Amino acid sequence: MEKTKEPPEQDPKTGRFLPGNNGGPGRPRGARANLSEAFFRDLDKAWQDKGIAAIEAMIAERPHEFAKMIAGLQTKEISGEDGGAIEMSVSEVVLRGVKASDASDD
Repeated sequence: MEKTKEPPEQDPKTGRFLPGNNGGPGRPRGARANLSEAFFRDLDKAWQDKGIAAIEAMIAERPHEFAKMIAGLQTKEISGEDGGAIEMSVSEVVLRGVKASDASDD
């Protein structure tokens, strides 16, 4: 007959483990890192498969959200003509980027 493990000793009222009993071995070492690695591997595959289509759909369906996303990815400190830093709001950065893009299309 197979011997079964006794359940961890717990307080009958609160369900908390009693002193000296941590409740078991917990998550195996490296399990979280393995999960993160798998997630980023799957995310990369999804990006490779559908990334361009997702960007194009976002531009067509939610251009304002697309502009906000791009602004969030850009640095918020821009150098002026003299090389000094210029502080700008996100909307100013987006507008400056749109103007630069329009100028390069000419």
